[in-house]
Amino acid sequence: MPLRARMIALLVLAGLVIWALTRETVPTGGPASDQRVGDGDPTGAGPARPIAVAEDGYVTSNRCRACHPASYASWERSWHRTMTQIATPQNVAANLDGTRVYAYGQEYRFERRGDEYWVEMNDPAIPGPEGALHRVERRIALTTGSHHEQDYWYETGRTRKLGFLPLTFRIEEGRWLPIGAAFLQPPTSVAPSPLQVDRWNSTCIKCHTTHGKPRTVPGSDTDEMYTTVAEFGVACEACHGPGEEHVLANRDLGRRYRQHLDRDGDPTIANPSRFSPERASQVCGQCHGIWKPREQLPTATRTPDDWREHGFAYRPGDDLEATRYLVRVGRKSEPRMAEILARDATLLEDSFWPDGAIRVSGREYNGLVESACSARGTGERKLSCLSCHQMHRTSDDPRTPEQWANDQLRVGMRGNAACLGCHERFGNDQALVSHAHHPPDSIGSACQNCHMPYTTWGLLTAMRSHVIGIPSVLESREIDRPNACNLCHLDRSMAWTGRWLGEWYGTPLVQMSTVMGSVPASIIWSLSGDAGQRALIAWSMGWEPAMETSNVDTGWTLPLLGQLLLDPYDAVRITAGRSLQKQPGVAELEYDAMAPADERRGVADRVQTLWKQRLLAMGPSADPRSLIDDPNRQLPLNLFELLRRQRNDRVVALRE
Repeated sequence: MPLRARMIALLVLAGLVIWALTRETVPTGGPASDQRVGDGDPTGAGPARPIAVAEDGYVTSNRCRACHPASYASWERSWHRTMTQIATPQNVAANLDGTRVYAYGQEYRFERRGDEYWVEMNDPAIPGPEGALHRVERRIALTTGSHHEQDYWYETGRTRKLGFLPLTFRIEEGRWLPIGAAFLQPPTSVAPSPLQVDRWNSTCIKCHTTHGKPRTVPGSDTDEMYTTVAEFGVACEACHGPGEEHVLANRDLGRRYRQHLDRDGDPTIANPSRFSPERASQVCGQCHGIWKPREQLPTATRTPDDWREHGFAYRPGDDLEATRYLVRVGRKSEPRMAEILARDATLLEDSFWPDGAIRVSGREYNGLVESACSARGTGERKLSCLSCHQMHRTSDDPRTPEQWANDQLRVGMRGNAACLGCHERFGNDQALVSHAHHPPDSIGSACQNCHMPYTTWGLLTAMRSHVIGIPSVLESREIDRPNACNLCHLDRSMAWTGRWLGEWYGTPLVQMSTVMGSVPASIIWSLSGDAGQRALIAWSMGWEPAMETSNVDTGWTLPLLGQLLLDPYDAVRITAGRSLQKQPGVAELEYDAMAPADERRGVADRVQTLWKQRLLAMGPSADPRSLIDDPNRQLPLNLFELLRRQRNDRVVALRE
């Protein structure tokens, strides 16, 4: 057969294969899939958990695989896909076969039965000690998370409403934590009630699934729920919109091939890469932002609560703010924000720094819109989420799929290239040094370290702020947010930072107290700051760039970490324990932040002993007091104890 004829035959064969793979109306799904068309049964029959239903034009990611194999493969390796999964042996990260976990004074016994997992526990419907007299068994239904930690949800027997196990499995450490310890929350010995709210069905479903519908039976007050999703996890249609029209249109092979030549794209499917920067970022912002439903607009045909029955009205490419209200500190004077705060008084303080910068993880869109690079940028210089991130790994990406999936950054965006696309003038070493006043390849010349410091918290770690800003001592004084300079130069005071900012950039000097002007800021924040500040400093003391810059070899961080090992907040202690393991000469110390108080005290005492031994060996230069810039010696000798007694014990409950 001539070559041309063979090529035509191969093209026809390939088209027939693709047609065969995509012609079914209902996707078959993979293991443990329960895809079906429609779900009009309000009684909760079928699985006693939320189910995946193909409706409203959603056809699931299975229908994307045949025509978009590379995009499908990269999505399949992403953490978005595994945000929510059915609890099967392939999906469960922890060992749930014969495992016993103790938390909040209760015992949880896990057992594997075939391909199912069950938990025996106190009856959650009976609070207090009486619940221990009534042990119940519940089947584990779904998992949340698979990257850093994994949570588990069980069938309540109340239709498809799920209960919440107050535990989390930390994957990297391979250990269990009470759920309260996994978040920056006030210390408590009382387990959160898994039945007090329809937590997964009405909260997690919003962003951890695709096109979720809580579906509460009228009059049941959430006890009866026949919850559905289009797909578990954050799937293709979460970003590209319902795919049914696209699948049907592209059964025409001729049309499909013509689309490859059409630079305008395919109008039957949403493609965020073709959107304006605002609309592209809103695709990410639908989950990575803090939103509340808007009041019903005069032209609207649905009420804000209709999402419970029909799912959110937003589709990629729409104006997200048409149906949802973005929570921002700068909107406090608006009537809608006043209504929100009347019902949820601590929302702002639990999510933002006082100036409006987001301080919790997973809400990067709120940071983006507060940044000048987005707010004042125009055209190609207007920053969007896709300026730095990509949702699909490209074929020329030198990283492994695992490395790419960690944060889904575009190639080269981890370094200064992320900024030089718009700020070209700093592209040569001379200009960079002139601007950053640090050697060109140093920590201090990395744009992100100065303009996106680690002032956001979530998943038991500090994260980069997505409010792209300028280091400011004034902000640190006024709103207690650590600034980039003092997060790296842990051994320096805010006055030291202020002097250099003034000399380099003409920043006005800031008046401050004698302590602020003389004592390293990290000492102040770690001893007298609130729980959020203490967590950030505990993390920074184990951040390699800060350790390199701040002379930790002298041991001056040891007494501070020793104090943080005794912090009342679990998250602070856990973070301090990790940083302690990185300090020179103390790796042999074993510390468990969840151990009884006397054991933790014993480790803290050993840390103090090691510090005193190092003082004797190295002389007074190892004493943190020698770091104090106080030529007149006006500061009291018991300064550290005074700072500790002034600790800000306000309740911190960050909404990660």
